Amino acid sequence: MNRKQNTKKVDFAAKRKASARSESAKQKLSFFQNFFRSSSNNSDSRSGKSAKPAKFRGKEENKEDSHHQKRVDPFIVVCVAILVAVGWMMVYSSSFYVASQRASTLFAPNNSFHFFIIQGVAIVVGLIACFVCVKMKFSHLRALALPGLIIVGMLLIAVLFLNKEINGARLWIKLGPFSLQPSELAKPLLCLYYGYILSKDWKSTAENLQTKLVDYLTQKFLPFALVLVPIMGLVFIGKDLAGAAIIGVIGVAMYFLSSNSKIHNWFTGLLASGGVLMGVLFAVIEPYRLQRIKTYLGFLGTGVIEDPLNTGYQLQQTLIAVGTGGILGYGFGQSLQKYFYLQETAFSDTIFAVYAEEFGLLGSLALITVFLLLFLRGIKIAQAASNKASALTAFGLVIWLFLQTAIHLGVNVGLIPLTGVTLPFMSYGGSAMISSLIGVGLLLNISKQAKLDYANK
Repeated sequence: MNRKQNTKKVDFAAKRKASARSESAKQKLSFFQNFFRSSSNNSDSRSGKSAKPAKFRGKEENKEDSHHQKRVDPFIVVCVAILVAVGWMMVYSSSFYVASQRASTLFAPNNSFHFFIIQGVAIVVGLIACFVCVKMKFSHLRALALPGLIIVGMLLIAVLFLNKEINGARLWIKLGPFSLQPSELAKPLLCLYYGYILSKDWKSTAENLQTKLVDYLTQKFLPFALVLVPIMGLVFIGKDLAGAAIIGVIGVAMYFLSSNSKIHNWFTGLLASGGVLMGVLFAVIEPYRLQRIKTYLGFLGTGVIEDPLNTGYQLQQTLIAVGTGGILGYGFGQSLQKYFYLQETAFSDTIFAVYAEEFGLLGSLALITVFLLLFLRGIKIAQAASNKASALTAFGLVIWLFLQTAIHLGVNVGLIPLTGVTLPFMSYGGSAMISSLIGVGLLLNISKQAKLDYANK
């Protein structure tokens, strides 16, 4: 009899610990959800209702939320529409000279609209994909995430063998005048997949640490690592360290937000520390990457760019573009740096520099404001999401787009060493545009079920 009572006590204690872990994870994600708290919480508190985050409400409340709002968030739509329109305009402005010097362009030789047309096709495909993501049930989209990642993994393997290197990297599959970059498509799929698997709380009734650790590894860590490591590895093998790093940061950030147990926090710390060390190691073992870092550190320390005609050339020309724009800029199409200096990077990796040259400080601040409004609204959608999986997915999407934007802007103003990262919604690149619009479609899908401020008006 005493043995049965002791067993019941142990089971009860284990359940209490598991419940405490789950509640702690909720508090961590709730902190980020409530970082930019919507005004709907204030209206709830005035009416006497509990202001709990949507993801932690009961089943009945979640059912109500599923019918609460059926329209997508207009703020996201407006911000993305502005960025895509301005980006498409800038692709033409920054690429027409390069296109006019090429014999093999669409429809006719030396067609200055070559890159503009290709980008337009990518925008149309991306908008169709965005519309599909908005209209489909989120559960159906979630079911496509793992098969999609498997296909992307096979394409990343194919890239390594089917195509020649371009600028020292194997990232693209050529499809006539178009090209496919599988690593870009992996980003929204990873956000969607990790939002689902990481939303599940790990459970352990064991008392000893070793058994708990085994339970944690099998339930939480391995499902996460078995997807992230192969994708990151294949992108890195294709000589895209920045792309692999962005994918890694997205994964680790979502992993961190998914739970708050001591074991989980220790593992997250180890993951982050290991990732930083590996990134530094891989950056310095490649001579050209090491030279970029040396050039950047020299500029940071002295304000002078060493060897401006060779290793410091791109940094020098980028800063000239940004600096000569002044307050108002030279005007649309009037950039000088795109002609003989920035060349093909002018409409991809350094498109912000050309934009700053043509629209100046005021135009740059306006553009950055639109990006910030997009990110803040994305955080609000994550905050108001109807369940944990949707909240994690939304946070992952915002982290991805914010990180890529911050790196691009940082490189273009000399705050970060040179690296080939495009600006979301603006830089030339079909795969990047399509994947970004897919991410927006997922965010808009989540916003349909989220309890946002305008939904109460």
